[in-house]
Amino acid sequence: MTQEQAIDLILRNGGQPPPNNDEHRELMKFLDTSPECRRLYDEQQATWQALDLWEPVEPSLGFDRQVREKIEELENRQPWYSRWFVVQRPSFAVGLAGLLLVAASVLHQPLPSQPDLQSAALSGDDEAYLEEFNRALDDIEMLAQFEIDPESLIPADQS
Repeated sequence: MTQEQAIDLILRNGGQPPPNNDEHRELMKFLDTSPECRRLYDEQQATWQALDLWEPVEPSLGFDRQVREKIEELENRQPWYSRWFVVQRPSFAVGLAGLLLVAASVLHQPLPSQPDLQSAALSGDDEAYLEEFNRALDDIEMLAQFEIDPESLIPADQS
């Protein structure tokens, strides 16, 4: 048995021996070897015996009223917003949860995208136009790769 297990048994059982006889024998054997745990065990038993003898005092007739008045007095010392927040705390939490749900659903919506010309339904004339347009783009890209002086393209007689 470790010191932690012994302390746990002592505190858990309130100064009484553990209900299991084997556990009780093991604890008593351990207490003979550990003076710290023995002292804790004896102190716990003395505390519980003293609590068994203790007689609580009956409260006075106006005790409940005095306690309520003292609580109200302490509550009135707090600023209005802290008193309001304590009262409104459940509705605040519900409102915040609703707001988060709305925000999550809005953010979860996919963003509108640009229309895809390739996937649009094209007629035969449109497909021919699109092919010619793509060829023209390819020609422009090819010409952009050449470094040509624009003035060299102008005929000499027009300059």
